[in-house]
Amino acid sequence: MGGCAVIPQRKYKPDFGLRANRKIRWIVEAKAPNEDLDAHEWQPRAYCMLLNGTKVGKTVRFHLLTNGGVARLYNPDLNEAILDLRFSDFVEGNRKFDQLRSLLSKDKILDTNSSYVGPTLRLEKLPLPEVNAAFSWCHQHIYRKDDIGQSDRFSEFVKLISLKLMSDRRIRDKHPEILVNEAIELPVTEVDFSLLWIELNERNTPNPISDILFHTFMSDMKGEIARERRKTIFEENDVIKLKPDTMV
Repeated sequence: MGGCAVIPQRKYKPDFGLRANRKIRWIVEAKAPNEDLDAHEWQPRAYCMLLNGTKVGKTVRFHLLTNGGVARLYNPDLNEAILDLRFSDFVEGNRKFDQLRSLLSKDKILDTNSSYVGPTLRLEKLPLPEVNAAFSWCHQHIYRKDDIGQSDRFSEFVKLISLKLMSDRRIRDKHPEILVNEAIELPVTEVDFSLLWIELNERNTPNPISDILFHTFMSDMKGEIARERRKTIFEENDVIKLKPDTMV
């Protein structure tokens, strides 16, 4: 019977460990510029598991994996990166850079009572005139980006709004307090109609809104129609025909 090699724990040493209050709170694993980060995702997570398994408790909140051109920030408890930045993102005012700085701030890395570590989204109830203005802007944006007729424009917009409403309904079911509150702050992992969700899923398909969200929506709709609980409003096997960059 073949044996399995055991790698001593002393071999697991991160390149950098950031300390606060004498405990390591996040680590950095740095690779050469030509190295594929996908091949090394396990390594910093292994460091975190070892460090969090000591008697001092679960203190390591993040690990950062980088080859200089790309930097990915992870929560050790999640499979996917919560932030994926290119070198050009590291500038003042960049949304991803601002999120990175916020997540790695002293207050965040010392807050060990939080059950979720990652970016959040704020959902707000807006006055009807602002909602109408946003709808009008989206309609014109589709026209400018895809140059399609008014009827097709409206049809594609309805598809996107349907996905947005389904996402909001799932949030409402999980957080009923949103019905009475003017705003709510949610982990971005609970919102599947967001820029971060698109960025994470673009690795799997060039058009995740259509290929994943709308495909799932249509599959669920078929089941509802078969049970005579809904009537179809889209053609069978329909897809979102907008270009991916129109929807971000």
